[in-house]
Amino acid sequence: RGTNVITVLHQPSFPLYQLFTTVLLLGKGGRTVFLGRSEDALDYFQNSLGFTMPPLINPADFFMDCIAGKYECEVAAAVQAVSSGRSLVSDRGTATKIGDNPMKRIGPIRSKEGMAPLTPQNFFDVWEEYGARYTEKDLSNHQAPIRVTSAVLRSKVPRGFFSATTLFMTRQAIQHFHSANMIMTDCLLVLVTGLALGKLYNDVELSNMAATALVYSLGLGMTLGLSTLRVFGAERVVFWRESASGSGMNLNPVAYFIGKNLVDIPRIMLITLLMCISFYPQANPLMDFGSFYEVSLGATFAVSGWAYLLSITFDAKAAQLYIVVILLVFFMTAGVTPKLTTLVGKPLYGLSYMSYARWLCEDLFVGHSFELTAVYRLPPKFYENPGRDSLFAHLLVTSYSEAFKIYGYPPVNLFMNIWIGLFSRAMALYALIGCNREKRGLMSYTSTFTINVINPLQDWFANREDGADKVSREKMTRQLSTRRQSIQIERSTLSSNSTNSATDGGNDFTPPQGKPSLHTGLSAEVGLVDVDLSMPAAEETVGKRSSETNAIY
Repeated sequence: RGTNVITVLHQPSFPLYQLFTTVLLLGKGGRTVFLGRSEDALDYFQNSLGFTMPPLINPADFFMDCIAGKYECEVAAAVQAVSSGRSLVSDRGTATKIGDNPMKRIGPIRSKEGMAPLTPQNFFDVWEEYGARYTEKDLSNHQAPIRVTSAVLRSKVPRGFFSATTLFMTRQAIQHFHSANMIMTDCLLVLVTGLALGKLYNDVELSNMAATALVYSLGLGMTLGLSTLRVFGAERVVFWRESASGSGMNLNPVAYFIGKNLVDIPRIMLITLLMCISFYPQANPLMDFGSFYEVSLGATFAVSGWAYLLSITFDAKAAQLYIVVILLVFFMTAGVTPKLTTLVGKPLYGLSYMSYARWLCEDLFVGHSFELTAVYRLPPKFYENPGRDSLFAHLLVTSYSEAFKIYGYPPVNLFMNIWIGLFSRAMALYALIGCNREKRGLMSYTSTFTINVINPLQDWFANREDGADKVSREKMTRQLSTRRQSIQIERSTLSSNSTNSATDGGNDFTPPQGKPSLHTGLSAEVGLVDVDLSMPAAEETVGKRSSETNAIY
């Protein structure tokens, strides 16, 4: 199709090796041992390096064994000569040059004196010295690159949503087909669990129906939840690779998630059916099998959603631990032991609304109790043991209600489990898109929040502080400028007054003895002003001395 394909393989088969146009063989440290056409690699190893490939050996395996040191040189000196380019002298005294097979394939590594494997450095040296002609030969057959037009680029549009969903559904179906043995193992485990629980709680009665429903919900949740972890958890790395930026896959996470969910529904229905088939005949509740399977399927729908969420968010081992913990929490908040009435006002009571076991247990209990005869519906005081035989007593203790069956209301408990399944799947989809973004070459939401929110706020506060400092500096500058102007005016006034006084007194004026002359005093004042003009203390001193000078005159 005119597309370049680059792949990394270890020990490919010979038919697959023949499909390659160019082969790059790397030695220890990632340095080149051979780079050229695939059909030239054997010629290089046999004619240039002197190895002989045994019959019925895969060439790809033969090359890797040579590089790994499983083939030996005739003598250690021959290896050095190949690397240095010197002529060799064989055992018979005949000079041998490079390219005349100075090395021979002796066989598997043997402890024999005078034999040594070709070291990685020898391979690198020989290739750098004599491998150019193989690379040039390979490049000579390459076609000039063809410029891809804009029309071709525009025609390569990604798959639409429905097409991508169909593609992922097909791939998930193929995965189920390839893992048929594992699915059969899960089915066998479910059958054994159902048979064991049914044997322990066979022919249930009103007194133990709540406990039977609780244990059944735990067994159903455990078997289905653990097996569902593989749906997304088994290919987390594949999803990261295919959804990474620049991978070329353009994977749509929503289509991927929906496709895998839709294909997984038959597996969930099958496991639930096997659990019901193995448990129902032995427990023998009064509700019909169809209703029993329906409420059980609603519970497994909720459990599978939590399993999706955990398998997407955590690795396999952590997800297994967390699914067990969360199912045990749901077991404790089912309202059987402890009762819902004792959980009111506690944090566990809020969690009970997310517990699939609570709604499943109520459906199973009410489905059984609704079929009981009127003998069980008398007031509790009519029974010798009301806690065992009175239906009203059981309904009051467990906070269950038959109203939706008596008045034909919709199956609220079943709808609650369906809502829990949808809610947990929405969280799983969010986790699929938002978690492990670094593994897909994307910026995490924490980093995005820091860059777009935290850093701008820090810059704003820093700029605000800098602005306040700038205003303070400008205010101080204005104050100093005003003081300078006032001092300059004062100096001008003093100079004018001294000139007028000298003119009115005539030339006979003689300053008093021991007192500084006017000219000397003004010079001193001017010098003070010029030196310490920016200092407030100096400005006060100037003003004080100016007053003294006016008093003298």
